[in-house]
Amino acid sequence: MKLVFVSGPLGTEDRWPETVREACRLANVVADLGFAVYLPHAHVEWHRHFPADYETWIERDFDALRCCDVLVRLPGVSPGADREWEVAAEVKTVGSFGTLSIPRIQLACGWDGYEVAKFFMKEGVLP
Repeated sequence: MKLVFVSGPLGTEDRWPETVREACRLANVVADLGFAVYLPHAHVEWHRHFPADYETWIERDFDALRCCDVLVRLPGVSPGADREWEVAAEVKTVGSFGTLSIPRIQLACGWDGYEVAKFFMKEGVLP
């Protein structure tokens, strides 16, 4: 099973309900397509119980990203998602895609499940 990293804005704590919900919506679409999902936004609850600084969280995400097959990025301003995008471009994976950078998709505003599925088919992730 391929693992998809869902990337996107998290924002300040007052925006977490909105940004986490949007990330979960995308994660749900990806899971419904039959993929395993890594969702950094889910760490909000972990952080509430066991706080860590920003760099600790982003480094954990980078470690997980290096194990993923695909990165899907939600629209919006996000320095962290920008950094994840760069790491995905640098990571060389060996697997069913051969040796290449992790495939990446940048979703537009108003994205839908069809847009995600279309990208996955184009990249050979879906048959």
